[in-house]
Amino acid sequence: FVQRKITASSVLSHKFNTRHFLKTGTYVNFIGFDFRQSVWDRTSERMEEQVRSDGHTQMVHAFAHWQYRAAEQLTLNAGVHTATLLLNNATSVEPRVAVRYQPDKRNTLTLGYGLHSQAAPLATYRSKDSDGRLLNSDLGMSKAHHFVAGYDRSLTARMHIKGEVYYQHLFDVPVESGKGSSFSLLNVFDGVVYKKLENSGLGRNYGAEITLEQFLNRGFYFLLSSSWYRSEY
Repeated sequence: FVQRKITASSVLSHKFNTRHFLKTGTYVNFIGFDFRQSVWDRTSERMEEQVRSDGHTQMVHAFAHWQYRAAEQLTLNAGVHTATLLLNNATSVEPRVAVRYQPDKRNTLTLGYGLHSQAAPLATYRSKDSDGRLLNSDLGMSKAHHFVAGYDRSLTARMHIKGEVYYQHLFDVPVESGKGSSFSLLNVFDGVVYKKLENSGLGRNYGAEITLEQFLNRGFYFLLSSSWYRSEY
């Protein structure tokens, strides 16, 4: 499998005043692909070609991000992101928001939410059945609601500790059509999927992370971190 990608981007930033900041932009991925896959057929005792597909497509992203400093201690970030895969015109519109509250110089609290999407591997859209018909050309994107809360405390002028908890609710995940199958694209890491898929699967990830960090001081720094998570489908 060969994929080539060229990215073009344009970003415009404008600071209205000390409280309002706006950033907008777009970036386009120009993707070329060349897929070949063959397997050994024991009956015919020869290599049988399963996939031969090449072409190109584009992935288009656009976003707008607004930052508002409501007070010295409180900052709001809000925005929207869109993604479109022109291979089949699958589109996702994703709102995102985050709040940062710093009551004093030593403590910081953060809360965030965002909707995120992900296209399937391109080879999934090009898989065919035994009659040569495309199986998943109209497949949509997987999506997930992300929630995160964090707390950061400065222990000294050069050391801080940070903890985060998060939850991700995955939906519209490609799974095999029909009843009685446990197949989910969440569990696929490589190769081509020769199954008819539909965007009806679910999943979730949740966990916690903690980090202790000393910033560079007299040529020395360190970073200690630990995490716990659970991932289900």
